This record gives sequence, structure tokens and C-alpha cells, in this order.
Amino acid sequence: MSASPSDLHERTRAQLARVDERVGTAWNEYLAMTRAGAPASYAQTEAFAWRRLRRSLADLAAERPMGEIEDELSRAVLHD
Repeated sequence: MSASPSDLHERTRAQLARVDERVGTAWNEYLAMTRAGAPASYAQTEAFAWRRLRRSLADLAAERPMGEIEDELSRAVLHD
């Protein structure tokens, strides 16, 4: 039995909320890293923090559920 469109919508909303929360955490970690370093080493610290942030954001983008949920939603709508 496939999930109803409203179930899929709710599950997608919850997954996106979790990913969005983790995106916020990644940005906060970036800010903390750049603010904690000594001014003399800011360029080096910022470059490292930026690479780490970009890697985290790319990983989180891959976790966004859109493809899987859209496929399930299409099947649910077509079969109802």
C-alpha cells in the first residue's frame, strides 16, 4: 500500500525541516570558526571554514528528499 499524498507531504515537510535545521547549524559553525580565530590567521581560518561549510551544504543538499518523494507522490496520484 502506498502512502497518501497528505502523508507524503507531511513526511517531506518534516525531512526538509530537519535538513534546514542542519543547514543553519552548518552556517553557525562557520561563523563560530571565523570569529574564534586570531585576526592574524583569519584568512587561513576562513578558507578552512568555508571549505568545511561548502562540503556540509553539499552533503545536506544530497539529503533533500525531493526526488524520492516526488516519485512516490506521482505514483500515489496516478494510482488513486
